[in-house]
Amino acid sequence: RVTRDRPNRMLHLDQERYVIDVLKRFGMFNCKPLSVPMTPGSKVDASVCPSTEEELAALPTYHDLYRQIVGSLSYAALSTRPDIIAATMICAKYGHNPGQAHLKAAKRILRYLSGTRTHRISYGPNPHTIVGKSGSTLIGLVDSDWASDKDKRRSTTGFVFYLNGGPVNWKSRLQKCIAQSSAEAEHIAASESSKVAVWLQRLSQSMPSAQPLQEGALVMHCD
Repeated sequence: RVTRDRPNRMLHLDQERYVIDVLKRFGMFNCKPLSVPMTPGSKVDASVCPSTEEELAALPTYHDLYRQIVGSLSYAALSTRPDIIAATMICAKYGHNPGQAHLKAAKRILRYLSGTRTHRISYGPNPHTIVGKSGSTLIGLVDSDWASDKDKRRSTTGFVFYLNGGPVNWKSRLQKCIAQSSAEAEHIAASESSKVAVWLQRLSQSMPSAQPLQEGALVMHCD
């Protein structure tokens, strides 16, 4: 949904209606809301995947449900909800063999959405500043953790690019190689996000406008 506040020159994007439909679809509309999509240190890894005969026998009863929930969450995370993308991508890794703990983690994200269904992305002439920069300047923020993936000990890259007070591009993904140190993980994250920065800069320069969106180097803030 696009909402225009013309007197204040603001533009808002949200998926409140979609979130409500998803909550109703999975019977979570009246659930108890939570303040965070995933608790730190939660056990969501391959060790809780079904392994015994009883667990494997029960798998079909919630396998499709899990995939449907994660698919619905992914659409919201990639469209207007960068706040759930990290938790959603963690759950998405286990769509081939989810356990009860994975299903519980996915439903926790739904409970978070239940309490934040009205959250939206806002763009404006410069109502906010980010790390001391003008809202009309395209800037990036990038960070990584080190060996957070408990299955393969890989690190995660996360970045978001802001323009006019709101995010325009974001991602959370496992790094393709195993970093030997936290410094190496940070370097890999900065390298991956720099490629997106170059693409965004070239895109802004190709737009037919009187004033380019970005002049000079695109500033990126690491860690």
